[in-house]
Amino acid sequence: MDAYDWRGRRIMVLVLPEPQSVGSVRHTVKAVLRFWKLTRLSEIAELLTSELVTNAIQHAGGEQWIKVTVWHDQQSLSIDVRDRSTIVPRSRQATSDRENGRGLLLVEHLSDSWACRIHPDGTKTVSCRLNL
Repeated sequence: MDAYDWRGRRIMVLVLPEPQSVGSVRHTVKAVLRFWKLTRLSEIAELLTSELVTNAIQHAGGEQWIKVTVWHDQQSLSIDVRDRSTIVPRSRQATSDRENGRGLLLVEHLSDSWACRIHPDGTKTVSCRLNL
């Protein structure tokens, strides 16, 4: 993990697209939710963060940073993962002979909503929300 930005109800973390970044981000999310007294969401939020960051690592490639933002308001906890890929994720039916392809299905089933936004600068953000 290379950068933090604490702003009350928001934390932003920049990570390199490396597999070891996933565990670091999970640990950060767990600590932040403990600080915010939202530990009841910790297990699901950690899993969702792992899936979104893993997808970003697999599809963004290169040495570009991945930006993870976790924030909450009075209604929900949001996890946003921004990367340099313009590939829009789509859920697909996972089959038993496929090694991957289940991450977005988990995000769909465990979160209350999810979305993908393409930005004018050539980046995209995949987000999910958990209702409080």
